[in-house]
Amino acid sequence: MVRRLRSVGTSQPSPEIVALFNRVTARLLVKRAVAVLESTIAKTPMMVGCFRPVVLLPVSLVANIPVSQLESILGE
Repeated sequence: MVRRLRSVGTSQPSPEIVALFNRVTARLLVKRAVAVLESTIAKTPMMVGCFRPVVLLPVSLVANIPVSQLESILGE
């Protein structure tokens, strides 16, 4: 199921979302590389994977909320 979440219905987010994600990970002092993807399957933001972690953001969430609110969700 985790493999399916990572590969089916995922796409690269916009450069604005990637930049936001990079700011949040830098602020949280995350040392490990973590990818971010938009997902049509995920219903809520989630992180999957242990060795190659990926944050999945639902497409509906990314499309419907302002970037500042998305930053609050990722940063808290």
